[in-house]
Amino acid sequence: MLSTSQSLLQRACGEEPRAWERLCTLYGPMVYAWCRRAGLQDCDAADVVQEVFRAVFQHLKDFQARGGVFHAWLGKITANQVRQYFRQQRRLRLACLGQQAVEVADPAPSPEWESEWEHPSCRQQVIQRALELIRTEFTSTTWECFVRTTLQGQSSVDVAAYLGMNPNAVRQARYRVLHRLRQELEGLL
Repeated sequence: MLSTSQSLLQRACGEEPRAWERLCTLYGPMVYAWCRRAGLQDCDAADVVQEVFRAVFQHLKDFQARGGVFHAWLGKITANQVRQYFRQQRRLRLACLGQQAVEVADPAPSPEWESEWEHPSCRQQVIQRALELIRTEFTSTTWECFVRTTLQGQSSVDVAAYLGMNPNAVRQARYRVLHRLRQELEGLL
C-alpha cells in the first residue's frame, strides 16, 4: 500500500485537483517564505511560487520515475526559479537602462540563501502545516493528548489525570496522531 504522501504525488501526477490543492497548501507557504528570504518582494515572490508549482506540475512524473526526496527536489526547483527571476530582472534593467544598469547593484540572493532550504526551520514549517491539515481528522480529546504529550512534553500519566483518562489511552491517542503525521510526510521530507 502506498503511503499517503506517495499517493498524493501519484494523484497530483494524474492531475487530480484536490491533490494539487493539498500539495500547494502543504508546501506553498514554505516556498513563498524562502522566496522572500531570497530578497523578492511580496508580489514577485507570489509569482515565483506559481512558477515553482508550474515546474513541479511539468516534471513530477520525471521525479517519480527517478525517485528521491520530494522536499529536496522542490528546493532545487525553487532555487532555479529564484535564479531565473534575478536573471530576468537583470536583463530587463539592461534593456531599459543600458550602460547605467551596470552601475546599479545587481540584486541576487546571498550564497547562504540556498542552504536555508535544508534549515530545520523550513522542515518545521512543513511539519506545522501538515499538522494543521490533519488536525480535523481527530477528536479534540485525541488532539489534546497529542499536543500535551508531544508538543508540551507532559507525561502520559499527567495528561491522563488531567483529562480523566487511562494513561494507555493517552499514549494510543498520541501514537495515532504521530502515525498519521508520518504517513502525511513520508517521502516528502
